[in-house]
Amino acid sequence: MDNILEVVQVTKQFPGVKALDRFSFSLRRGEVHALVGENGAGKSTLIHILGGVLRPDEGEIVLEGQKTRFHSAHDAALKGISVVYQDLSLVPNLSVAENIFANRQPTGRLGFMDRKALNSAAEQLLREFGEEISPSLPVRHVPLGKAQVVEIVKAMSLKPKVLLMDEPTSSLSTGEVQRLFANLQKWKNEGISILYVSHNLSEVFEVADRVTVMKDGQYVDTMPASETTEDELVSKMVGRTIQNIYGERLQPPQERVRFSVEGFNRGSDFQDVTFQIREGEIVGLAGLVGAGRTELGRAIFGAEPPDSGELRVDGKLCQARSPGQAIGAGIAYLTEDRKIHGLCLSLAIRDNLVSPNLREFVKAAGLLSDRRIRCFAEECRERFRIVTPSVSQRVMNLSGGNQQKVLLSMWLGIRPKVLIADEPTRGVDVGTKSEIYHHLRKMAEQGTAILLISSDLQEILNMSDRVLVMREGRIVSEIPKKDATEELVLTCAIGAGCPRGTGV
Repeated sequence: MDNILEVVQVTKQFPGVKALDRFSFSLRRGEVHALVGENGAGKSTLIHILGGVLRPDEGEIVLEGQKTRFHSAHDAALKGISVVYQDLSLVPNLSVAENIFANRQPTGRLGFMDRKALNSAAEQLLREFGEEISPSLPVRHVPLGKAQVVEIVKAMSLKPKVLLMDEPTSSLSTGEVQRLFANLQKWKNEGISILYVSHNLSEVFEVADRVTVMKDGQYVDTMPASETTEDELVSKMVGRTIQNIYGERLQPPQERVRFSVEGFNRGSDFQDVTFQIREGEIVGLAGLVGAGRTELGRAIFGAEPPDSGELRVDGKLCQARSPGQAIGAGIAYLTEDRKIHGLCLSLAIRDNLVSPNLREFVKAAGLLSDRRIRCFAEECRERFRIVTPSVSQRVMNLSGGNQQKVLLSMWLGIRPKVLIADEPTRGVDVGTKSEIYHHLRKMAEQGTAILLISSDLQEILNMSDRVLVMREGRIVSEIPKKDATEELVLTCAIGAGCPRGTGV
């Protein structure tokens, strides 16, 4: 099988960081080639270079036997390369169809957009993917998982020879993931070559023909996916063996109730939600996409307050009609979307770390203490192993995993009594996952009540002391850790009936 794309000794340097260091690899025609490595290994930088967003400092790119240089993303697309980026490139105020055919909308005789033809073409592409999404719906009203599907359909609408996919399943439901995998096989059979970047190693073994490991911007190894194991890949990625990424609970939660939600309601998002979390307890909140989990988390934090209901922290009724009030009551919220709702990407790491609790860094004269801020930021960098040349580095220049570490350490800085962790390990590598799990367990040992919202059932099952299952805006089941299985949680989440004793 001949190569359609070759990367030869490519180097890319950013201030203080060598993202790619003489990296080489090849992509064959009609294969799915997985690219794995820790956060910061250089995977996304490579995707941006191959997609025409960045230019390499050194090295060559060979496409279909010809040395080439991409001058822009548009240039790369014209040469047959489409990209599904980790961070969505959709325009929220445009419709699904307008995003899919951005700058390529069909026009009528007078040069105006032919909206009927546009929507018809988009609907056809979505149907081929297996999705029922209204092409006229503005993207801002499309759930995150469906928006990810639109991003994939947009890339495929260009009829590429090479498809680059950077964490394409990070926001997809189980059903959407399976539809994507079926489409990958179809596209592969049609001769399309796919470079597939994922931190979910089980996906690699399901879809990939070959897998390349990279570390610190350098090539490590390439092997057939059928001839390696997950443990071997992890060892090559992180340079060490990780036996149990979830860790172990060292002490049981206390009996005292630290946090309670009573009678929470808001429109069609959720109804009559009531639960408690004990001091030092981790409670998992599972459910299908659209069940209302994130909406509930945002309501607790005051970002989108409920229509009715009460919150209590340590038995005391608290008003959390805004994030400021929630923080004042000791409630922190680790959002599922760190770039949109979690971090100020244009600000420095140090500025983000102190943003929820500025009062702690004020001097007697009422001015911020640069020394205190710097010391706290350096302490966070060391404690959370944030890879950066300086805490004055802007957050946008960090890898996804290091951004997630900044977000977590930012909230730990307020020493919360309650932490709502919404998809805390989305889009991070196995080593970073292990570190995040360690910090969550450490917080629980110190008495924090944690509500863990996750679409990763293994994460829910291995981290939680109890599992709450949410369906159509209601908590329908409460499952003790000893009884919780993937099959039982899914059964309750889809409404197929829960065994006696699990319903609430």
